[in-house]
Amino acid sequence: MAVRLPDPPPHQQLFPAGGWLVNGQQRLLMQFRPQTSRMGASQVELRTFHWVPPHPPIPQSRRLLAIPDALDTWGQLQSRGWRRVKPPVL
Repeated sequence: MAVRLPDPPPHQQLFPAGGWLVNGQQRLLMQFRPQTSRMGASQVELRTFHWVPPHPPIPQSRRLLAIPDALDTWGQLQSRGWRRVKPPVL
């Protein structure tokens, strides 16, 4: 009998090791990276970059979001035309 493992939480399904979204028109790149504090609370670090390929991304901002807020932001950005990409070389 096979043992079924539980599905990972939604934020780990979307961005397990850091999900990336890009908006080519605005030349922006966003990284969603799960973070766990020393107190055990889970959040998602949202990093924004200015990016003009083939040049490396230039960091613009960084903030921590609660997981529901990060999932909401991810969905909103995709509904506005942002697309998922593989991580660029930083």
